[in-house]
Amino acid sequence: MNGKRERALLKSNQDAPWMRIARVAAAICAILLTPRVARADGACRDVDQLCSGADDKTCAEKLSGVLLNIEGEVLNEISALQKRGSAAPSASVTTAVTLAKTKSDAFLASRKTASSAAGTDAEKKAAAVKAIAEHCDYVTARDQAGKELSKIPAPPAAPGGGADPLTAQRQEIQQICTSSCKAPGAFCIDARSGEPLCDGLAPDVYSLAGALSPGDRLIVRVFGEAALKDKLKLSVSFIRSPDRRFDDPASAARAPARLELLAEQTAEVPEDTSITSLKIRYELAGDGPESAIDESYAVPIDQGQYYLEFGVLFPLVMDGSRRVVQTTLPGAGGERRLSVQEDWSVNPSIVLNVFPGGRRRGVISSFQDMRLAATLGDLLGVQAGVDLDLGEPFDRIFFGGVIEPVAGLSFNAGLAFVQQEYLPAGHAEDMILPVGESVSPVRRYAPRFYFGATLTLDIVNTATTATTSFASALTR
Repeated sequence: MNGKRERALLKSNQDAPWMRIARVAAAICAILLTPRVARADGACRDVDQLCSGADDKTCAEKLSGVLLNIEGEVLNEISALQKRGSAAPSASVTTAVTLAKTKSDAFLASRKTASSAAGTDAEKKAAAVKAIAEHCDYVTARDQAGKELSKIPAPPAAPGGGADPLTAQRQEIQQICTSSCKAPGAFCIDARSGEPLCDGLAPDVYSLAGALSPGDRLIVRVFGEAALKDKLKLSVSFIRSPDRRFDDPASAARAPARLELLAEQTAEVPEDTSITSLKIRYELAGDGPESAIDESYAVPIDQGQYYLEFGVLFPLVMDGSRRVVQTTLPGAGGERRLSVQEDWSVNPSIVLNVFPGGRRRGVISSFQDMRLAATLGDLLGVQAGVDLDLGEPFDRIFFGGVIEPVAGLSFNAGLAFVQQEYLPAGHAEDMILPVGESVSPVRRYAPRFYFGATLTLDIVNTATTATTSFASALTR
C-alpha cells in the first residue's frame, strides 16, 4: 500500500504493563499538549491538522481511517524487512529486525483494540491515539533496522535489474496519481483494498473533493492487478434521500504487482437542488463474506445557501385576547357592570424567517452530514411577522426564534405585541355604569409570550420525499 499514513508520537513509557491505564489518560491530554507526527513515504509530519477543530467523535473516526490504511503497509514492510534480514547474517541486523517485528506486533494488537473500542467518544479517541503512538514506536524501530541493513552490502540484482518490489510499486503509484488522479476532477481507488490509491502522496492534491457544485465533473478510476478486473464492481450515483451512513471495510494488504486501469466512471453534477450527495461504491468479490471488499464514499453536493424564507405562523399566544365587556344587570333598570375577559388565542400570521448562518439548498434534514457549522446554519434562525388579517396587519406583531429540523417546518417561540382593550382612566373592573352611560375601551400594545409552528412551501417537497421513502420501505 502506498504512502500518506498519519502517525502520532506519545511521549510516555509504553512498555511497562502497569502504564496501560496511564497511557489512556495521557493520550487524551496529549492530543492538545504533545506534538504528533506521522510517517509519509518515510518522512514524519504533524497530524494535529487531522483533528484540528474536530470533536472527539470526528477525530476518532478520522484516526480509525488512518489506522486502517497503516495496517496493510506495516504488514508489507515488516515482511520485506524480515526477508532482507534473513539474507544478512549479522547480530545487529537480527536484533534490529526482531525489535521492529515486536513493535509491529504491538501496533497491530493496539490497532485491533482501537477498532473494537467501546465507551465514550473520548475513550475511542484515546484508544486510536494509543495505537498511532504504538505505530510510531514501530517506525523508529523499522528505521533503525533499515540503517543496520544499509551497512550490509546489497545483494546482487536479480536478472533483468529488478528493483525492490515495494519501492518500485510506490514509484508506479506516484506516476499513476500524478497523471490520472489529481483532485478535484478525479479520484482513484485501490482495487485491492477499496481505499484511496493516492492516500498520503505529497503534495496532497489527490484527496476526494470535499464538496461538488452543479456543473462539476468527477472521474472515478480504479487501478489494480489485471486479475481483479472480473471481480470488481464500481458504481457512481446521486443521492437524494438524506442521512445515509457507510461502514468501513476490512483492510487488505497488497502484494506488489503491476497496476492497470480496471474501471472508470464519470459523474457530472446536474442542476437539481434535490440532489444532496454523490455516492461512490466499490465492490470486490472475495472467497467469502469476510474477504470481500465493499467500500463507499459520499461527496456532498453544495447547492448553495439561502437566508430568507416566508411562511405562515400558527402561534398560540398566552392571554392574546383581552376585551372590555359591559354586561347589563338584570332588574337594574339598564345599569351595566364593567369587566375584562382574557384568553389564549390562535391567529395565523405571515412571517419572515431569517437564517444568519444560511440554510443549505436541497437539504431536507438539518442534521444531514452532522457538520456543526452547517447543522446550526440550517437549524437556527429568527423571525418577524404580522397578523394574516391584512385589514389590520399590525394588530399583532411577532418577534421570535426559529428551530427548523426539516425544510418547510419550524418550531417557534418569542414575544407577540398584541393590541388589546383596556379600561379608560377613572374606570375599573366591576364598576357599575349608570343608565345611559357607556365606556369606549382604550387600545394599546401588550407583550405576550407565544409558541407555535411555521410552514413554508418547502414542506411540500419534504412531505413528498417522506411519503416516497415510506412507500419504498413498505415494498422492500
